Amino acid sequence: MPTRSSKLGLLLISLAFTLWLSGCASYSDSMRNAHQAMAASQAEYAEQILNKSLETQSSAHLPSSFEGDNILLLLERATVLQSLGKYDLAARDILVVDDHMVFVSLSNVDSIDLATYLYSDDAKDYVPPAYERLLLNTLNMINYLAIGDIQGAKVESRRFSLMEKFFLDDEETSLLNGILALGNYLGGATFEHARDYSEAARLYSRAWHFGVRYPEFQARLTDLLYLTGYKPHDIAALTDSEPLPELMEEVAIHGGMTFEQYRQKWMRGDTLVVVQTGLAPWRKAQRVPIGAAMAYSSNSSRFSSDTQTQLNMMVASGAISTVNFPMLTTMGLPPVRNVTIYVDGEPRPAGTHIDVSAQVTVGYAHLLPNLMAAAITRMITRAVAGQVTDQAVQAGGGGGFGALAGLALQAGMSAADTPDTRSWMSLPGDIRILRTSLPEGEHSINIAVDSRTDERSITIQEDSLNIMNFSRIR
Repeated sequence: MPTRSSKLGLLLISLAFTLWLSGCASYSDSMRNAHQAMAASQAEYAEQILNKSLETQSSAHLPSSFEGDNILLLLERATVLQSLGKYDLAARDILVVDDHMVFVSLSNVDSIDLATYLYSDDAKDYVPPAYERLLLNTLNMINYLAIGDIQGAKVESRRFSLMEKFFLDDEETSLLNGILALGNYLGGATFEHARDYSEAARLYSRAWHFGVRYPEFQARLTDLLYLTGYKPHDIAALTDSEPLPELMEEVAIHGGMTFEQYRQKWMRGDTLVVVQTGLAPWRKAQRVPIGAAMAYSSNSSRFSSDTQTQLNMMVASGAISTVNFPMLTTMGLPPVRNVTIYVDGEPRPAGTHIDVSAQVTVGYAHLLPNLMAAAITRMITRAVAGQVTDQAVQAGGGGGFGALAGLALQAGMSAADTPDTRSWMSLPGDIRILRTSLPEGEHSINIAVDSRTDERSITIQEDSLNIMNFSRIR
């Protein structure tokens, strides 16, 4: 029969092991160097770091395993490759990510299941929030358009539309209007140049509804709505009023146009300039005071009255004082940049500007009440387990051994409650788009990001959608 001293030895070994577990690096810790390299606009160095993490000889190779963090690291590498102009490799990496990443709507999972996405001991596969899922397809549209693969861009646009329809709840649809505007706008451009004008009208109409508003786009969409006869019934479901009234009034008095005239007016030399700067907020483990945690979770419908009563008793007794939780932070991010786009030496204003950082912030805030409720519920469950263990040992005459058992269990709980800080850390903070028509031939396109510049040339083909992406300077 084991002696008390042997039990004590086993307990101390267990305690040491759990303390070792609690010291394991989080995802944000392991991404620190690559993240800092991106913030410093050192994309080549970030690529080297990520290849080392993926254990790949170069970006031409895929990792041997897609387990653990490799899928998310592959997404980070794809973002870096896009900034380096390696669009074919970036598109391949994102396609692999799309095939392997788990997609679950975090706003529609009960609080018990939610806890499995919050802590590193439970979380196996990375589950992205809605804003990351939508941006994955959006950025891959840019990759495919940059290499002239309209069919690939169409696939990404369709995936975006499916995620928009089935992945978002009603509140997220209103909160993530910038991302929805951007994805639908790029999808509209894709189908327009694929000569699927009805689908282009549908996507452009959604882009207008969600916030892409500038005079040239209004005129373009009015012409397209007239030609296709498209009626925005899907938008009518999102609003209590008549959809797109300002556009439909102009369509009603339209002077007439043929598809050939439309192509001559809008599609010859059609050029998109995409500028991605900054980095979006990322997740960092923080000890949230229990009062603040309770305030965050107060709007959660998944926090029962019994759980609330149990929590109040534990807070009053001092059993729970903080919640270890993955909170968003802007630590180490580059500042908001002043961006100017020059075409053939002349400054041009961007017609579209999406504040991705703000979208990430509101998107995560939408999830926060239920996520925090899940974290608190988990803490209560573990605290109760600790009390039961202590009572059982005391009933068996454990004395000081019982105290040590309680200490071991508390340490184990702390180690197990290491927040999962995984997020898409290389996401840009801002995306701007300039759209213009240029004559066939060579043109210079330069951007100034604060005091830094990136100068390039582009050969315009009149019958194609021309695109140039700038995302190296963050």
